[in-house]
Amino acid sequence: MGFFLQEAPLFRQVRVGDVLRVEDRERLRLNWRRIRGRYVEQPRLNFREWVAVEEEGEGWVQVVTDQWGEGMEDRVREAGLVEIEVETLSLEEIYGYVMGGMNRPVTHGG
Repeated sequence: MGFFLQEAPLFRQVRVGDVLRVEDRERLRLNWRRIRGRYVEQPRLNFREWVAVEEEGEGWVQVVTDQWGEGMEDRVREAGLVEIEVETLSLEEIYGYVMGGMNRPVTHGG
């Protein structure tokens, strides 16, 4: 099991007594993003780079990263995605991905 104290300045994830991740809340908000886009051709995404990847059908894909930074949106475009939408995740959503409860299976497309 894990725990999450929203009022605490740090996010701590514990599983079977091991601390797996400790990060400042603001750093989490800066680094985690959900990116949704459409691809015309087969996407050229490196699926190992993403926390989660979900194909939504009709060429739409949603990816989650914990390494958002300068140039990331350009990398997504270079991978073949268009009509890109970027969202910040809530602390609860981040917790879900870290703990695996919201993590979706990676699909490699068509």
